Amino acid sequence: MTSEWLEKAYPGHWRKIRAWVGPLEENVALARAGVTPRVMMPFGGGWADAIVKGPTWTRIIEATVTLDTRHVGALEGYLDLFRRCPEYRDRWDMELIGTLLYGYPRTIAVEMAQRKGFELVQYQPAFVRAYYHERVGAVPGR
Repeated sequence: MTSEWLEKAYPGHWRKIRAWVGPLEENVALARAGVTPRVMMPFGGGWADAIVKGPTWTRIIEATVTLDTRHVGALEGYLDLFRRCPEYRDRWDMELIGTLLYGYPRTIAVEMAQRKGFELVQYQPAFVRAYYHERVGAVPGR
């Protein structure tokens, strides 16, 4: 979902899928925490679903089929961690845009994201609709 959308939305831009953000290098954070990558954010970093670099901005993307409040919180964390990540020091003074890419929203998550000023992008290619239908057991939009 993320790769396909990025290719359509930002052709020619620098893009990175599953991008580490945080004050510690990924391997250092893992070694110090002694935990699996799934639980890293409290220990010095985490993986944003994607980062896109524009000429005067950086976009950090959290992607999901169903948007809920945990994705809003995760994106907020990635935005904070980005400004501490030495790898992106040259971009700290540029506009930083938090983007939530999703197939289906939950109202409370949309409201929270709007209050935080996040960009909301609904993306529903056929494979996302099929996956959602299979998981939820209902036809989307009905």
